[in-house]
Amino acid sequence: MIRTPKSSPNDRVTTYVCTDRKRRAEVERVRSVLSDDLRKPEYQGNPNPVAGHCYVASEALYHRLGGKAAGWTPQSIRHEGGPHWYLKNQDGTILDATADQFETPVPYAQGKGCGFLTRQPSARTQHLLDRLA
Repeated sequence: MIRTPKSSPNDRVTTYVCTDRKRRAEVERVRSVLSDDLRKPEYQGNPNPVAGHCYVASEALYHRLGGKAAGWTPQSIRHEGGPHWYLKNQDGTILDATADQFETPVPYAQGKGCGFLTRQPSARTQHLLDRLA
């Protein structure tokens, strides 16, 4: 079941997209350690706590869930004027830890499979992974 993401800057943001119940706890763990210092400068200070975290959250989940060997592919799409990252599994599972940064649902069917910018976790993602260790 895909949950429709909704939020406003005044909401406590708790909505994400995870079409696999077994992986929801992992998505919630990653979300629990997101912080302003992990965002790129243009997103720092945004009142929505997940805005600007899509790349780092997706990359962290990718590495924690076994990456390509486990059937995961990073996906990228332009949505509401900017790039957005999430994961898709070969079985069709969608993991989008930051879907709730948007006013409208992400059109996942239009996403394109791609790779992350580095083979190993990026520096920001490594900081996130260290927090989860």
